[in-house]
Amino acid sequence: MDAGAFGQGVAQWVEHCIATVENTEGAAEQYGDSDAIRARIATALTETIWTLCIEWEPDAADDGDTRWDDERLVRLEQSKQLAVVAKALLSTGVISVDLAKERLDADFLEQIGTIPSAATFTRKCIRLNTSLNFKQTKFNLISEQNEGFAKLVVLIQGAMEAIAPSQLTGDIMDTIRAGLASEGHGTVVLRALRSLDSLQKHVHRLLADILRLIGVFNIDPNRAVDIVLDCFMSSVRFYWPFYIALLDASPWCQSAAESLKVAQLVGWKMQFYAGETATAAKFMDELSTMAALLVAHGLVKLGDLYPMLTPVRNEDMDKEFSAWSTVLKEKHTMGGGSRLAEMGGLEELGDSGEPNKAAQAVAAVDGCGEWANQHALLCAKLLSIGDTENGLVYIQRFPSLARVHSQIADLVLRIVGVAVDDLYRNTNCVRAPVKPYLRLNTDAALPAVSSPSANAWGLPQPQPHSASDAHASRRNHVLSPPAAGSEDVFFYEEFWQLEAAKLLPRASSLASMPRELAPWLNVAFTRLHRLPALLTRLMRLCRYGLQHQTDEENTWLGVLRAWILPAYSFAAPSAGLSNELWLVVSMLPLAKRYALYRDWSDILTGNHPALPHTTAGNPGDSSRSMDMAMSLDDVLDDSSFDDAVGALHAQTSYVEIEALGLEVRRQ
Repeated sequence: MDAGAFGQGVAQWVEHCIATVENTEGAAEQYGDSDAIRARIATALTETIWTLCIEWEPDAADDGDTRWDDERLVRLEQSKQLAVVAKALLSTGVISVDLAKERLDADFLEQIGTIPSAATFTRKCIRLNTSLNFKQTKFNLISEQNEGFAKLVVLIQGAMEAIAPSQLTGDIMDTIRAGLASEGHGTVVLRALRSLDSLQKHVHRLLADILRLIGVFNIDPNRAVDIVLDCFMSSVRFYWPFYIALLDASPWCQSAAESLKVAQLVGWKMQFYAGETATAAKFMDELSTMAALLVAHGLVKLGDLYPMLTPVRNEDMDKEFSAWSTVLKEKHTMGGGSRLAEMGGLEELGDSGEPNKAAQAVAAVDGCGEWANQHALLCAKLLSIGDTENGLVYIQRFPSLARVHSQIADLVLRIVGVAVDDLYRNTNCVRAPVKPYLRLNTDAALPAVSSPSANAWGLPQPQPHSASDAHASRRNHVLSPPAAGSEDVFFYEEFWQLEAAKLLPRASSLASMPRELAPWLNVAFTRLHRLPALLTRLMRLCRYGLQHQTDEENTWLGVLRAWILPAYSFAAPSAGLSNELWLVVSMLPLAKRYALYRDWSDILTGNHPALPHTTAGNPGDSSRSMDMAMSLDDVLDDSSFDDAVGALHAQTSYVEIEALGLEVRRQ
């Protein structure tokens, strides 16, 4: 066989394969460029030669046995032919010498003339492997690494404090408002951080100094990332944009494998604080906020962090909900609607007698605190910063999570309020339909409001706090959205509103609102009563839908039954809410109206763990209330009455609704 001609033929075949790939549409995306194709073919040929070399190696197990002489001669001849082929491929450059030394056996390399001696080559490989993998690096653990870690902390803190938080926040907001962060992947805040040239130069200079310290003091890179995360956690309230930009530009979050390491470090930190109680509350609050920011901005995947959190098993989540349901049922059974009975017996105060089981269950649930279930804590943090995509993953996987942990339901109410805000403002549902006998002039224009600080309804507009206000500058920044009326400031408030415009759900139209907001309203459920303003808006939208979308009447009745009535059952006595609900109910015919009352009564007496237990009361009062309401409605629906009767209607319109909720409010 002519070795030269064979080598030239294989080289031409390789070039033909490359040309075929380049001329075939879509093949280049699958196989890569010409260099990648050459590397693939060379690797395949080298692996084939190595396999045949092992297969055709002469068997020298028993040289005295003459029965296998013919087979040995055949294998020896095949090995010689294989060596000729390998030399031809090496001479034409189809296979490189480095690839041959990496993949082929030392004896075969000596046979084809690539190395002078197989024994020397093998000895050199053994020494090099030992030096790289088994030789100890001599350094002083006591001085050098500790000094390196100290310098690393000082370096990170100094670079962080060189940037004013208020200035960085203002630059991000200006960049987003100017539309400079509209292109690229990632969240709108992350795109804005990447477009700030001064910040990026500062971050890359810090990364170069960190890599220099790692090399000089021989610091473990994983320990360096851990220190960066510790600094991030301690300064998450004010400097979180700086650390998000730092980790985004670092090599630790550029690939899925490196991002997994960061997620494991965060997960190990959360496992460390899992068994702690009140002493770890501050650290868990900061740590979970940092984890939520990393997940929301795509630097860490939720799936990588999920297995590291407690409780580990899904069965433990179900047990938590079962314990919560048991506590509520026992409180209803033992209390029977009486506050005095719910306090338990006097034997709980002394040394004798057995303690109250319901009190023990309440203490067991309350003693765990919000830090025991790290999944619930992370879900709350994700929702608080506007990451509804990952937050909804938790809510769909564990539907009972928001019922056990009320802070999640409160955050969902915040999201629902944003979702219906635009629709409510664009829908003329504030004014209630007025019956003819009230004789009100609805065409009269509203009196002009001279004050520029009034809103569209003539009510005074609250003045926002200015940035220069000394009182505002002294406000405390918290990691969770504060309650209404609080002087605290949520650290992510401005950016949460930006994310709300992009990520949070929006009701696009009145007809699609029940379908689009159903997942979130199912989570909120009875917690809607905590926000009377939001409950009022839902009532007005429901009334407007019943009035103008008669073909969707069943849909709006479902909204009324599923969410508005249970939430109203928990609300404090309010004439405003009662009037709004009456305006919705009064639009229904009598048959549907009292069918709705029957469904409402079934809901309240259905022993639902999240609803009041009304069977302990006197059901006769509710029936008499409905009879009284029917007599009032029969009288007031008569259009022959004069204005005085119309005024009576306006005053007593909520009597029917208030009477039905009497048993609930007594508890």
